[in-house]
Amino acid sequence: MRPTIIDHPDDVLKWLREGHTYPEIGRKYQAAHGVYLSPQVIQGFAAGKGLLRRTKVEWTVPFKVEEKHKGKIETRLLQAYLRRKAGLPVSGVRPERLDRWLEWLEKENRVVAYDRDEKEPYSYPERREGIDTDVWREPDHW
Repeated sequence: MRPTIIDHPDDVLKWLREGHTYPEIGRKYQAAHGVYLSPQVIQGFAAGKGLLRRTKVEWTVPFKVEEKHKGKIETRLLQAYLRRKAGLPVSGVRPERLDRWLEWLEKENRVVAYDRDEKEPYSYPERREGIDTDVWREPDHW
């Protein structure tokens, strides 16, 4: 068995499960334990534990997004919104861009909807009172 520089693996596992990125985990580990862990070290650790890296979209967006749509601004905005909601740092978009988008949704009483079969997969229908309780269209009510 090869030695590891990760003396506190429970912390790293906790941060992986919370959805932090590898660079964030490296910084958190350094703040807590005085040793910086590179993203490669964390990736190797995660792989050794059988943890597949989850993309930000997969762990945050409340519906399955086609690979070709993962770079769309709406996907990134949803991911950033849900990271913020979980108390994590916003990444993928500028925080002020996210704020403007959320303000627009609120002002216009809109939600973001996703339909992978459409040419433009994202749309902004009106919020349905009592059904659409967050910023996205509830998929099981489409």
